[in-house]
Amino acid sequence: MFEAPVLDLFKKIKTEFDPKNISNPDKILPVASQSRLGATLPSDLETLKIIECVKQAYGAKTSLNIVGLKTKYRPSEGTVLDLSYLNKITEIDAENLLLTVQAGAGVKTVAEELLKHKLYLPFQTCKGSMGGVYASKIFDDMADYITALEFILPDGTFIRIGGKYIKNAAGYDLIRFLSGSQGFYAAITALTIRVFTVKPAARPQRDFDVFTPTKEHLRLKKIFDAQNIFNSFMIREEDNGAR
Repeated sequence: MFEAPVLDLFKKIKTEFDPKNISNPDKILPVASQSRLGATLPSDLETLKIIECVKQAYGAKTSLNIVGLKTKYRPSEGTVLDLSYLNKITEIDAENLLLTVQAGAGVKTVAEELLKHKLYLPFQTCKGSMGGVYASKIFDDMADYITALEFILPDGTFIRIGGKYIKNAAGYDLIRFLSGSQGFYAAITALTIRVFTVKPAARPQRDFDVFTPTKEHLRLKKIFDAQNIFNSFMIREEDNGAR
């Protein structure tokens, strides 16, 4: 069900919070190596280029500030990882009410394209990119509508979780976990989201605030990004000891 990189990530999370493997040992993580699916890479050239950029930064220990359409924050210094090039709508599956889209696609552009098919996003049109709205969690329940997610870890590992038609309930719910993390752990590259035939009612929209990690978040940062490659500015000087 899961590719090897996903299982490896699950294992790191498990080990960090349950180093003695007390809670439900072997329930999620398979013991047999043959149960692991081989890793696959994205087929589009843009994502492959970004993966290569991330790998180079990781090797050089260069911090990367992740940006999309720059409607949330604009880093004034440091090296930028620009995801606005990932702006394609991969598929509109009108029959099954699903949209697959790259993270840098603008929400307004996506909404206009869906309207041609008499379809609507599960939230009202707003500023920013699809990945940015998800990563900033300006709508509390956005993760409820996402069935699949693709992202890049700070070492360049490509991760694909979930499925096209239904969320994969096995394993850890990384789709919900990464919602609101603002690139602190990973760079979101694509998502599959449910769409609707009726325009949704307007819902409360959060004001944007830069992610402030707690001690638990800093523990998870060690798992995802031990070298603090992605959005290192989010870690305050006094938090470095906690890491």
